[in-house]
Amino acid sequence: RFLKLLRSLLQEKKLFLQQLRSKAEILKHLIRTAHELKIFDQKVYIILEGKLQEISKMAYGWMQHSGSNS
Repeated sequence: RFLKLLRSLLQEKKLFLQQLRSKAEILKHLIRTAHELKIFDQKVYIILEGKLQEISKMAYGWMQHSGSNS
C-alpha cells in the first residue's frame, strides 16, 4: 500500500514538473515576442529569459532525479 502511494506521488511530481517546463517554454516565447514588439527593453528581456532558463533547467534536473529513484 505504501509503495503504491509512493509511486502515485512520484507520477504526480513528474507530471507537475513536465507541466512546469512546458509553461516555462510558453513564457519564453511570449517574452521573446514581447521583446520583439518593443514591450520589454533588452535588460528586462535578458533578466526574464535567464530566470526562465534557470527554472527549466531545475525542473529538468528534478525530473531526472525523480526518474532515477522510481
